[in-house]
Amino acid sequence: MTVAGVVRSGSFDRLVVKALHRYLMDRRPEACESAVASQKSEVAALHEMTNLLPSTLDLHKYRRSPPFSPFPMPSGVRLDEFTIEIEHYHAVHGLRYRYMRQNKKVLVYLHGGGFVAGSSKDHPGWIGQVGHRMMVGEVYSIDYRLVPEHTLLEAIEDVVAVFTHLLQKGIAAKDVLFWGDSAGATLAVLALCRLRAMGAQQPAGAVLLSPAIGLSLLHSPPKAFETWTSVSENRGKESRISEKIVNWMESLVLNPQNTETINEQLRNLSGLPPLIIVMGGNEILRDGGRDLFSAAEAAGVRVAYREYADVDHLFPMWSEFLPVAAEALDKTIQW
Repeated sequence: MTVAGVVRSGSFDRLVVKALHRYLMDRRPEACESAVASQKSEVAALHEMTNLLPSTLDLHKYRRSPPFSPFPMPSGVRLDEFTIEIEHYHAVHGLRYRYMRQNKKVLVYLHGGGFVAGSSKDHPGWIGQVGHRMMVGEVYSIDYRLVPEHTLLEAIEDVVAVFTHLLQKGIAAKDVLFWGDSAGATLAVLALCRLRAMGAQQPAGAVLLSPAIGLSLLHSPPKAFETWTSVSENRGKESRISEKIVNWMESLVLNPQNTETINEQLRNLSGLPPLIIVMGGNEILRDGGRDLFSAAEAAGVRVAYREYADVDHLFPMWSEFLPVAAEALDKTIQW
């Protein structure tokens, strides 16, 4: 297991705000004040949301709050919405990024949001940059079905349907890579397990940024989230994900049906394609990433684990202006 001690910086949010300020002052000084204010506002909104838990938070209002995304879209990227019919009564929707290069390599991007929120339109500049750096021809960012209106199995089916659609278009499985952030990273693993169980082809591998929610079920019996060492060690360190948020999301997600789905998929990780897991040392969810690495390694999966000290959940998303995030993204792409 690789634990990369990259930065000792105190508050990660202060580090982000300072780095964002420097970045914009050098490139877009006219946008600096509003962007820094937006970043601070998002952090304040997250704290306010936490204070409303567990009973008074409006899930639909939470879903309508788009995350702050300061990253520029690479030039030449075309965006359009896609629809893939998978059954006579259901279709998968999302956002497709098309690059000006002639290849058939595809990235399937799975957004975060604890399985209860998020959309394909989150972080468009970040996703555009990832696809550009990965030298793919297209990125498919999926609007998979969300809990509690739907089940996790339905979300898994949406990912499998998009992958199957790409194969039917003539894309080789070896030319497809899954990339998930937070709950999207967990969903990527669940979808890979589902494909394996079906005896279907699998993509070349998966990049898993801060996998979250449901990984307590890797243990038998389940290891309650509140007992993780990372919760006690990082209490008060991480500013974006709190125990209350995780407990609230798990209360919505881990009903008996969804728990059975996760157990079925994660019971055995053997036969999965290569994985890379990237975690921040400040994450209260850190132990979930470590446990996933250990379970995959024990199952014979080619898996890499990289953990960076003193940084928060999904820190590589700040790669445009934060050196430690840029380093993590560079090493992930080189993998």
